[in-house]
Amino acid sequence: MSLNTLGKILIVDSDENISALLCVNFRSEGYDVVAVPNADMAKDVDLSDVVLIIADQMYEPYSGISLLKDLKRSPATRHIGFIICSIIDSERLIIEALDAGADDYIVKPFFLREIVARSRSVIRRHSRRHIIPAPRRYDSPEV
Repeated sequence: MSLNTLGKILIVDSDENISALLCVNFRSEGYDVVAVPNADMAKDVDLSDVVLIIADQMYEPYSGISLLKDLKRSPATRHIGFIICSIIDSERLIIEALDAGADDYIVKPFFLREIVARSRSVIRRHSRRHIIPAPRRYDSPEV
């Protein structure tokens, strides 16, 4: 992550138009963005400075939820915010994604400003989890 960005976002979506739209908008917000067309290719991305993943569910052998489950199992990646963004509007799938550790589930089509706002919210929540409070200093009372 370069010093002048807010972090890296990984977009996992086979729809090139959606990926391009999200990339442009998140870059204009100050994020580095990497896009890959499927969850299998996401496994090859360096996730060390990724603050959020937005993944389509996709009907493939290795789906967005499969990627989510793998990342939430690993101590090295479980802190990364994760949003499933899918055309599939199924209560069963939404519950499965949330139970697997997704921070949000957004149904396509979506409002661009809403997905950016929801993403910022997830990133804020995750950044607070990793802040270690400084020890309190107790001054002795004056005598």
